[in-house]
Amino acid sequence: MSEYLYLKIYEDLKSQIINGILAGGERLPTEMDLIQKYGVSRITAIKAMQKLENDGLVKRTRGSGTYVTYSDVSTFHSGYIPLDVKSKNIAFIGYCSAMFVAQILSRFQHNAVAYGYNVSVFDTSSDMIREADILKAVVQGNFSGIVYHSKKGEANIPGLLSIISKKIPIVFIDEVIEMLRMPCVKTNNYLGGYKMGKHIIEKGHRNIAAVFGNFTNHNEQERFGGLVRAMSESGIDFKVENLFQYDTSQNTKYVVGEDPKGYISTIKNNLQNIYYRKDRPTAFFCMRDSVASILQQHIFECGFRAPDDFSITGYNNDPFCEQMLVPLTSVDQNYSAIARKVFYILSDMMNGKHVQIENLIEPIVVARKSLKDIKEDIVE
Repeated sequence: MSEYLYLKIYEDLKSQIINGILAGGERLPTEMDLIQKYGVSRITAIKAMQKLENDGLVKRTRGSGTYVTYSDVSTFHSGYIPLDVKSKNIAFIGYCSAMFVAQILSRFQHNAVAYGYNVSVFDTSSDMIREADILKAVVQGNFSGIVYHSKKGEANIPGLLSIISKKIPIVFIDEVIEMLRMPCVKTNNYLGGYKMGKHIIEKGHRNIAAVFGNFTNHNEQERFGGLVRAMSESGIDFKVENLFQYDTSQNTKYVVGEDPKGYISTIKNNLQNIYYRKDRPTAFFCMRDSVASILQQHIFECGFRAPDDFSITGYNNDPFCEQMLVPLTSVDQNYSAIARKVFYILSDMMNGKHVQIENLIEPIVVARKSLKDIKEDIVE
């Protein structure tokens, strides 16, 4: 899985660009420079540069080199101040029934109310038509700032452009829409996957499986990339046969006791044969806690034990992790830090101050009983 090394190069260069270390118009290191610095192949270096170019951060000039084209790298335009600076109303727009959004919302409201703001909540119900109507209504309302989260944010570009044209400060949560260059706060998912990978390896596991969706989710891609990097640094190759997917297009909601459109059965069917393999993995890294919960239940149904036979880890640190039959080791996205950062950025924007475009929050690994330390077993 050495090809995923390009993500480390990409992340390093992107961070330098976003933070202004590499300024607009500045020439990037050459392919040979990257090869020597990171110890990678030319193809890997090229792939990293291509991703930067695809994201609109750099431009390659034949015979000259690659240059930073994203000049507004470290600050958001200070002209984006509210029309009515006396307004103390903030609009929070998102799929508020989702556990991830709900936890950020509750913490954001706590911060906003403490500073005298009123927070109006608009639940999109993950319905794009409803979301478009909400954006139109908010533009016409008396709001001095907006917090926005959408799984499919690019579909409502017209509504977002209307907000921008009205110069209403807006901060995105978790959703980076490159063409708009709006301030965004999100978990550093690549780091989260990396930290969990290191934690699993420290417990003695080398045969590790990953369970996630169809690679359509960018956050899950980053988590998986971090896992692969952690394994690579420890001299472990990720086995392609240990990669398991479930069809996210079937259903994106997990409800205990229900299986609409075969969401749960799809996961179980895809993992059915792995338990009996001679070279079966000792640990599973699930990119979502809901998937880890299904996996743990299925392992017991098949007559195995967790974590004695299989260790399981998740991502998000959802509230039910503590209540699982075997409490789940997971990655906490640090929702409190996200909420605080969102509020402070929005507050600065409403006061005409400069803010960073990209704001990554460091996740935390929360250790519980679902991950077994097998170092002693290996010695025996």
